[in-house]
Amino acid sequence: MKVNFFRMVFLSYLLMMTVAQGQAQSKSDKINESIQNTAKALKDIFHHKKNTSQAPGTTQTNNSTSVKTGSGLILTPKPGQLAKNAKSLDVDQIAPFNGGAALVLKGSSSAMIDSAGKLIVPFNKYNLMFENQTGALPGGVRLNAGLFQFIDQGDGSGSGFLNAKGEIVARNGDNHLFNYTADRTMLAASKRMETGRNKSGISYEFYRYTYATPDGHQYVFDGGISNVNEGIGIVHPPGINGLSYSTMNGKRITNEMFDAGNPFSDGMAAVGKKDQFGQMKYGFINREGKLVIPYQFSIMPGDFHAGYARVEPRNQSAFQYAYINKKGEVVFKQTADDVKKYGTFKNFHDFGMAYSGGYFLTTEFKIIPVKEFFTSYGIPADSWFIDNNLPEMEGEKNPKLFFGTRKGIDPVTGQGALTGFINLATKKVVMPVFYRIGMFDPVSHLAYAEADIGKDKNGQPVFRKGYVNEEGLFVLILGQGSTW
Repeated sequence: MKVNFFRMVFLSYLLMMTVAQGQAQSKSDKINESIQNTAKALKDIFHHKKNTSQAPGTTQTNNSTSVKTGSGLILTPKPGQLAKNAKSLDVDQIAPFNGGAALVLKGSSSAMIDSAGKLIVPFNKYNLMFENQTGALPGGVRLNAGLFQFIDQGDGSGSGFLNAKGEIVARNGDNHLFNYTADRTMLAASKRMETGRNKSGISYEFYRYTYATPDGHQYVFDGGISNVNEGIGIVHPPGINGLSYSTMNGKRITNEMFDAGNPFSDGMAAVGKKDQFGQMKYGFINREGKLVIPYQFSIMPGDFHAGYARVEPRNQSAFQYAYINKKGEVVFKQTADDVKKYGTFKNFHDFGMAYSGGYFLTTEFKIIPVKEFFTSYGIPADSWFIDNNLPEMEGEKNPKLFFGTRKGIDPVTGQGALTGFINLATKKVVMPVFYRIGMFDPVSHLAYAEADIGKDKNGQPVFRKGYVNEEGLFVLILGQGSTW
């Protein structure tokens, strides 16, 4: 009986503890649930608060606003905004990047840096010619071959040229003097040779040329080679009337001689020959030297870009100009009425559009108003292109179109429109925040730029100068230097 009594007491105790624990657990669950609900509510509140401070689809990163659009992403960095790991250059002047390298100047001493700001060539090793090394071709195409000139420092070190790796490509001396070719893609030194006579008995003299390329190779041509593009150039053999095409190794792509010819572009070159009446007709050859479009044009055609070339008829009563494909087929025409309506489209760019000033022509031959082009990127319709030639850098995989907007007036000076750019490959748009910006180097992917960042104590504008990346952020900036 006592055992049962104590057993009942013990069981009663266990029951009370279980009930108590159950109540405690229930209370704890309710508290945890309450905490979770509160946290969720706070999260919703903060999330809602964050969204109310900016437009939907907008994010804020390092004081830079980015907005997604149907075509891509609009970036609006603050003027002079620095990239995360930006570096300051302790120099006095900087030049644009050229083939992956740039010249900098401190005092009267020059050096060469890479895209990370590291020295490729140290100060005082060479007296580098501090100038804009970017060449230009007709049509607004810019070339960056990465060639840099140095001159004698007065110590007998001589003169010559370096490439973007800091290697000597050519050194002057021994009756030869190198200089840039017209397009700045190579260097050339000439040496006058003996005179001769051609088949007609007419005397002539010719020069032997030595060419140096940025990779350090040198090539010798009698009579010279010019307009080298896509590895093929135009040669004028001594004593022979006409021109032909050759590789830099001296291999003729054809034995045919032509009376006229343009450089290669998009795998094709326009060539001309006079008929028995002395009239010039033009056609196209390919890289094998084969005439793939016969001599039929009386007016020299434009170069091929993006698969098409612009041609003009001698008789313009039916149409004023047209575009042909690589088979020579006319695929698009523009009449006088079309020209009045759309303006005159120029040659296609490598990025796949022709421009008339107010319209774009795509490679599908769709005509797009410039206003529609801008709005498709989320840019105000009344924006304009900074350069109507729409220049592009040779070899750049992400071409840029530079533009301005009516709202993009310099906030510091109150004068002049700021510049932004459209990345055609990545579809990113950097809104106008630059007082000045140059072309992007296709190797370093950097451009020289200047931006107003405020005013000094005297009310004068303060500029940040340096190199920006393709998102409009300064990655290397020119140091302030000493106050004294």
